[in-house]
Amino acid sequence: VIVTQLSLALADLALLMSSWNKPVATLLERFSSNINMMYALIELLTLIPEEVNSRHLRLGANRRKEILLDLEADSTLVSEYLTMCLMNGNESELLRSKILKCFTSWVQINAFKLPEISDSMLIVYCFQLLSNATSSSELHEAATDVLCSLLHCMELNNARGGLDDKLFSGILCLEEAYNISVAQEDLDKSMNFSRLFTVLVECNLTRMVDGSDGDTPHYSTKALDLVLNCVGHYDYEVAEITFNMWYRLSEDLYQRNNCRLTAHFKPYVERLIAALYKHSQLDPDHDGPVEEGGSFKDFRFKVSEIIKDVIFIVSSISCFKQMFLILQSANVSWESSEAALFIMQNVARNILPEIMELGERDIPTARFNQLCEESEVVPKVVEAIREPAGQLSHRDPLHLHQ
Repeated sequence: VIVTQLSLALADLALLMSSWNKPVATLLERFSSNINMMYALIELLTLIPEEVNSRHLRLGANRRKEILLDLEADSTLVSEYLTMCLMNGNESELLRSKILKCFTSWVQINAFKLPEISDSMLIVYCFQLLSNATSSSELHEAATDVLCSLLHCMELNNARGGLDDKLFSGILCLEEAYNISVAQEDLDKSMNFSRLFTVLVECNLTRMVDGSDGDTPHYSTKALDLVLNCVGHYDYEVAEITFNMWYRLSEDLYQRNNCRLTAHFKPYVERLIAALYKHSQLDPDHDGPVEEGGSFKDFRFKVSEIIKDVIFIVSSISCFKQMFLILQSANVSWESSEAALFIMQNVARNILPEIMELGERDIPTARFNQLCEESEVVPKVVEAIREPAGQLSHRDPLHLHQ
C-alpha cells in the first residue's frame, strides 16, 4: 500500500511538472537495471498512463496532449522493459500480473504503435495463460484485460493486418479452453472468456455486417459461435455479458433494412432465443412469483429487452409458434411452460392474425389452468395480444391487425 501511494504521488508529480522532461525515459534509464526496484518501477509505469485522464489532477488539454505524445514516444522502452521483466524475472504470479496490468494501462491510452507489438512476447504469454487450464484466476483475468484492450485499440485505430489477424485467429482457438472452464465449473474464467469473445465481436461488428451483404456472410461471423457458446453456459451471468453486443448488432441490421443481409444472422438469433428460453426457466423448487428486486427478475427484464430488439431478425410469428410447440409437448414441465409463455409475452404485440389459428389446437386444460393460477406471465400474454395495433412497439415491422 505504501509503495502504491508513493508511486501515485510521483506519477502525479511527473504529469503536473511540465519542467520534468520525459519522466518515463528518465526513470527507466535510472532504475531499470536495479532488480530491487522492479516492483516499484512497474507500479509507477502503470500509474502514469492511468493518471493522465484523472479528474483530480485537472490537466489542461494542451498538457494532456503533450504528455500523451511523450508516452507514445517512450512506449517502445516500456514494452522492452516489461518483456525483460517477464523473461528474466522470477516466477512470482504477483510480478507477472503487475507486468500485464502495466502493459494494459499503456494499451488503453493508445500509446503503442500496433505493428511494433504484433510479435510481442507479452501477447504470446497472454494466450499461453488463457490456454492453460491451471492458470490462476488473477493471471487469467489480467491476460483477458490485455487482449480486450488491444481489440478496443484496434477498433479505435481501424487497424487491420498482422496483429488483427493474429488476435482473431488466436481467440478463435480458445474455444476448447472455454469448454474446459465450464467442465471445471470455473465461473470466473468462463466469464473472462465470455467478455473476451464478446469484445471480439463488438470490435469486428462493422466489417462483419459490411462484409455480409452478399451470398455468404463475412468470415468474422465465426466469432458469434463463440459468443453463443457462452450464452449457453449454465449460469445466466455468463450469458448476460453478451447482451450489449446483441443490441448493437440488432440496431445495425435494423438501420440497414436489408433482408438478405439480415438473413445471414437469423440462425444465430434463433440459437440466442433458444438459450434465453432455457435461462428464463424458474428452478423446479421455486414457489410463487419471481421475487421483485431479485437478480433473476432483473435478468428476465434484460432478456425481455433483448428479445424485443432482435425479434425482427427471426420474425415474431416464428418465435411465437416455436414456443407454442413447447406448450403442446407431452410431459412438458411447469417451468418449461412458464418460460415459453414468458418468451411469447415479449413478441405477442407483433404477431399477425394467423397466430389466432394456434388457438384451435389443444393445450391440456389442467396445465393451462395451473399456469393461469401460478404464473404472472399468462395475463400479460393475453393483454399483449389484445393491445390495439396503434400502441405496438416500433421494434418489429410486423404488426397485429385486430
